[in-house]
Amino acid sequence: QLAAGREERIRTGQQWWLIHSNYLINLSKPTEQVTKELDSVVHDFQLASALGYDAINVHIGKMKWFTLDEAMINMRKNLDVLFARLREEKLDHVQYLWENTAWQWSEIGSNLEEVGYFYKNYLTNLPVKFCFDTAHCRGGWIDLRDRNLVLEQINDLIGIDQLYCIHFNDAKVPLGSKLDRHASLGRGFLGRKTLAPIAQWAAAHDRSLYIETPEPDLRADEISKVR
Repeated sequence: QLAAGREERIRTGQQWWLIHSNYLINLSKPTEQVTKELDSVVHDFQLASALGYDAINVHIGKMKWFTLDEAMINMRKNLDVLFARLREEKLDHVQYLWENTAWQWSEIGSNLEEVGYFYKNYLTNLPVKFCFDTAHCRGGWIDLRDRNLVLEQINDLIGIDQLYCIHFNDAKVPLGSKLDRHASLGRGFLGRKTLAPIAQWAAAHDRSLYIETPEPDLRADEISKVR
């Protein structure tokens, strides 16, 4: 499987590849409670390194049992443990990414202010960057219709260099719905008018786009339209 994956990368000529960690991983709990989750993330790094992939993407955690700062402190401690293991296994050349959430239940990082608070107070000296999901932005009340305003906010709160890539999806839900529901490009509430300027910015600033839309039969057409 690893050999086939490496061959596929050569065949397609794609420059950027990303692994998405298990959706159930929640690193906001104390370290002793996330042993299996940390093992799972390390395994993702092992696969990424073997495949020649560039980054690992992990959802920011949930604070169901903790205050916001308690959850963020736990995530910082867990990252310290994780990065120590990655250095030991010589896997720290793969980039670690946090992904904004859609505000479902007690998810952390659904708005830019919360992401910025997390970064500036707990993450600034760690090798972490961010992946922003356009569908999650919709659920979490980040209004992408004014692209430049959102980019200015990202720059002010975490720095635009920390925006590593974009999960490029339409959304089936209205703004601020607190739901994570992806839609095929142009078939949701975001639509072409909102998504096109984001794709143009990404192309101009060397940021990769990853499509996670729900209808595989439309994927080739979606990619063609984005290009």
